[in-house]
Amino acid sequence: TRLALLRTGDVDMASLEPKDAAKLDMSEFTQSNSGGSTQHGLFFSGNLWEDVYAGGPQKGETLPTKATFVHDLPWIGSPGKHGDDDMEQASAIRRALALAIDRDLVNESLVAGLGNVVHVMYFSALHPNWTGEHEYAYDPDEAQRLIMAQDPDYQKGSAGKDGPLGGNAFEISVYAQGGSPMRDEIAAAVAGFWADIGLTTFALKFSYQTFRPTVVGRTNTHPWVTSCDKGKESNPWYFPKGLVQTTLTRGGFGCGFESPEILDLYTRMAEAPDTAVATKAANEYLDYVYEWNLQPGIVAVPDAFYFNN
Repeated sequence: TRLALLRTGDVDMASLEPKDAAKLDMSEFTQSNSGGSTQHGLFFSGNLWEDVYAGGPQKGETLPTKATFVHDLPWIGSPGKHGDDDMEQASAIRRALALAIDRDLVNESLVAGLGNVVHVMYFSALHPNWTGEHEYAYDPDEAQRLIMAQDPDYQKGSAGKDGPLGGNAFEISVYAQGGSPMRDEIAAAVAGFWADIGLTTFALKFSYQTFRPTVVGRTNTHPWVTSCDKGKESNPWYFPKGLVQTTLTRGGFGCGFESPEILDLYTRMAEAPDTAVATKAANEYLDYVYEWNLQPGIVAVPDAFYFNN
């Protein structure tokens, strides 16, 4: 509707989805934005690795039993139940899932080529600090190899054994944070890429009001497509990252995983006396979340306006 109003001259300026903006004759219209592209990526819920509350009235108290470890899901590492082997296996599975996604194709097909690829959430690959060392190049063959290299002792769901992954195949769902058609389409694309390598996949699309209790209660086990609070390309490199990936926000919003290392790195960024100290901690945070494959990015969508020349 906004596209039609802009074309007919009923309005002079409008915010459009990139796929609609691609239909405009850009000799007659101009795109304008403040650089605030919104990042969309995967957050692997259920990896709750802190043992005590980091803040609030319960600070220092032991956390309640973690429901996400009841079933041994391939992408969730349980340090207490299975030790280092399970942590490494789950990390390898998460890396395989990240490598199976063709980010360039997502940008071209869903964002009309107007966005840019995101490899690790909260970090822009266009920033001068980006070295290219933390990328997830599209490699479905390597994704399959990583999954096949694991001991398939995890819960597989109803996954069949007649595909390319055989007995290593498993069932996985991806949730699109409600309220955004773009996230719905990205989640559907992710499910398709995962199906292509031999996994049984489902794209879940329902209201965020239904999903939020699992976010607050830290019971969600679905990977989900979201910006997770701070996914903006315009945020400074040294911007404190990771608050919503710690127990500091228990009782409220969280990305679905918690880590004592992230807690330490967030604290160092937030309390840094200058940008150099904050940048050093941000670089360590980037190394950490990439090493453990906790929040692979997918694409950044420009928050653009279009006006009639």
